[in-house]
Amino acid sequence: MPAGAERGIELLNADRLDEAIATFEALAEAGGVDSRVYELLAYAHDRRGDVELARRYYETSLSRSARDSALRARYAAFLGRHGDVDASIATYRRAIAEDPEFIPAYVNLGAIFQERGRLDEAVQLYTSALKSAPGQLEVHINLGLTLFNLRQVDKAREHLEFVLRQDPDNPAALANMGLICQELGLMAEADAHYRKLLRLAPSDGIRVRRAIMVSPLSMSVAQIRETREEKLQAIRALAGERLALADPVRDVGQTLFFYAYHGMDDRQLQTEVAALYERACPSLGYVAPHTRSAARAASRPRIGFISEYFFNHSIGYAYQGIVRRLDRDRFDVRLFLFGEPHDEVSREMAASADRCVVLPRDLARAREMISGEELDILFYADIGMSPLTYFLSFARLARVQCTSWGHPVTTGVRNVDYFVSTDYFEPPGAGEHYSERLHLLTGVASPSFFYRPQVPRGAGLRGLGEVADGYRVYFCPQALFKVHPDFDDLVEGILARDARARVVFSVRGGASDAWARQLLERMRAVVGGNADRIVFLPGAPDKAEYWQRLEQSSVILDTVHYGGGITSLEALSAGTPVVTLPGRLMRGRHTYGYYRRMGLTSCVARDAGQYVDLAVGIANDRELRQHLRDEILERNHVLYEEQAVVDQLGEFFLRSLADPTTG
Repeated sequence: MPAGAERGIELLNADRLDEAIATFEALAEAGGVDSRVYELLAYAHDRRGDVELARRYYETSLSRSARDSALRARYAAFLGRHGDVDASIATYRRAIAEDPEFIPAYVNLGAIFQERGRLDEAVQLYTSALKSAPGQLEVHINLGLTLFNLRQVDKAREHLEFVLRQDPDNPAALANMGLICQELGLMAEADAHYRKLLRLAPSDGIRVRRAIMVSPLSMSVAQIRETREEKLQAIRALAGERLALADPVRDVGQTLFFYAYHGMDDRQLQTEVAALYERACPSLGYVAPHTRSAARAASRPRIGFISEYFFNHSIGYAYQGIVRRLDRDRFDVRLFLFGEPHDEVSREMAASADRCVVLPRDLARAREMISGEELDILFYADIGMSPLTYFLSFARLARVQCTSWGHPVTTGVRNVDYFVSTDYFEPPGAGEHYSERLHLLTGVASPSFFYRPQVPRGAGLRGLGEVADGYRVYFCPQALFKVHPDFDDLVEGILARDARARVVFSVRGGASDAWARQLLERMRAVVGGNADRIVFLPGAPDKAEYWQRLEQSSVILDTVHYGGGITSLEALSAGTPVVTLPGRLMRGRHTYGYYRRMGLTSCVARDAGQYVDLAVGIANDRELRQHLRDEILERNHVLYEEQAVVDQLGEFFLRSLADPTTG
């Protein structure tokens, strides 16, 4: 450090920026100084708000110390802070190229990739870092968390186990390992990690996480009831304490997602948990300034659609058409993504919106960016699947805020005004199931606009392969955590009635292998020796193979209490009969709603006994099966591309804005 620079640093620390800048400039003018003085000038101008001048001084500093990877990484961080993400990425890459063992550059660049949803690139980057420095624990932790978010749970676990062997008390590894064990259904192990973490570093976030965590797969109805009561009491005990959560996305990092699969009304639970968060983190209740003032005098209300899943995912399929087809003479449509458009669905949605905003995976910053759009309506495509959008929904970011069946459960959040559903889905008295006002679209199959699935064809596809040879296949394509213990009795009845039956489930990766083992163990206790005719197939590698499975199945089995949405629409588009038993909550009535819309009831059971009768009868009667297939193919056009959904949503948006009691 050149003589005189210490005085400039003292002035910087005292926040006397003008004097510090004058000191550093005098040193630079005198000549013969190293790059550090120019970096200090850049830092001082950055603090004063002169970003362009700061940038020039960073570049001058680098020109005098061209291969200083640490300096280049600090410049990359500066670029990222000021929104030039592409330049920041390029600068980090250059720092890594100059010094492949400079781990901070890998870590910071990986964080950018994670924030922008470029998870595969983050994995590649962290993997490269470990080739250069295999013992870097921070990289193993980051790689483990990224793999977990990519649903590569077993690989994620390996990296975190490596960290804990080297450093058994590593807080980040313990917290993430707890999440992984939860996902795998290893609840005792998850709890052990959290208890150890709490001994090392008390955390209200981890206390809340322990209180709300439940296994993805329940082993019995009695266990569901006992667990829910235990969890409700734990939540109420925490609600009586003075909790403090600075950032619940980071501190808790989960939602009540798996409770939805218990087949019970979640309104009370969701409301009590939301109230706990409001007390523990008052900043969640942020109010966007524009919502406090009179409505904008604008010809087109601004409608924002937000989700972490606007890509090749059921949520993307459900809202792609709505974003595209809302009347632009009446509405200004804005799309909020949490990663750059990267596939056909996300790119099409981004292109069809009037404006697309890529949000950071940071609660406060995302909240501010949405607020800056001055929305009239904010439509959450799903609340409860992602911690980030769940906690965002607590804020008042638009005059009217609503959600729908992307995650078909009430939110319990006071600032979510409406839950949008359809009269074909909801049972009588459904309004009691929601903390929001329930708004029903009428006469439409669902609250979404679905393009008719294009049935792909391929040569030499296996489909069900040898599973179907000599057997009748009863195919359940649902995620395994949807398979409620009440479904086991239906499987037992089918296997007992049809000696040539095989009940086939699809294992979709992630933690599904662990869930498959647990589910088979649970079902074995019910079906006994017939368990050898329960088959778990790896998920189809592509859509063409999946369609082969649908078409080769004798019948599709809809799960109870939480049934198929997209999966049933796909099966019905192929003409394959889906047997369903409507539940008492909307999430168990989707397939029933589709049949009502088509005017068909032949595959709708009134009770468990008739469900088995229908499934076995259809599977064993080729003529009946063909008749049902013909009827479905003749009528299923009403399920797809319903412009009435878009039109009714538009009318609802205008009415909700005119309602003085909203917001």
